[in-house]
Amino acid sequence: MRLKPSLYLMGGLALAIAAPLMVLAVFIQPIAGEAPLEAGKLFAWKLSVLALYASAALIIAALLVLALRYAATDQAGWALLALAAVIPGTVGYLAGTATAWSYLATGVVAGVAPIPPPAWGVAAMAAAGRMVCWGGLAAEGIAIRRDAAFPRWYGPVGIVIGGLEIIGEIALGYDLPLMLLWLLGFVWLFGLGLLMLQARSRLAAAEPTPELTSTGV
Repeated sequence: MRLKPSLYLMGGLALAIAAPLMVLAVFIQPIAGEAPLEAGKLFAWKLSVLALYASAALIIAALLVLALRYAATDQAGWALLALAAVIPGTVGYLAGTATAWSYLATGVVAGVAPIPPPAWGVAAMAAAGRMVCWGGLAAEGIAIRRDAAFPRWYGPVGIVIGGLEIIGEIALGYDLPLMLLWLLGFVWLFGLGLLMLQARSRLAAAEPTPELTSTGV
């Protein structure tokens, strides 16, 4: 199925915006339990939560575009698996931020109250959600590996990164090393967005040039 160029552009733009938003959301979060909480850090926490929700919606939209791209092809199953993984995985991960919103509504005050650390169950749900999402990234890497719109090496790189992210979620604690590992995944998604923005020209270049007959027709 060949998508209209506008759909490629929309999907690519969604990823190109979502990845930086996700980086912003992760790296501006204040440390849970820090007290007293300054007004600037309280604002950063709220901004982080909003950026997480916005980037999740954009990533899902972009994966939907790719699922449409691969409909009725051999890659359709992997693209649908990626989308089917990221949607519930995102729900699990954002459950922790929903809890954060409830804390904001029930007494976190700048300069007085700290951000309560998430309960063990919420933290485990968020980690499980992230692992499912990274599994979706690996599935998307499988889906795009034979698509002329992307370099042949880009899909396998996504598969490897998705696997490393899952291992990191198991082996590393919620700290800077894990966040830096997430950065690899965000960079891959950003690159995927840029490649989608260039998909029209790459596909045109990959099409065989019609051979001229002896009469020049």
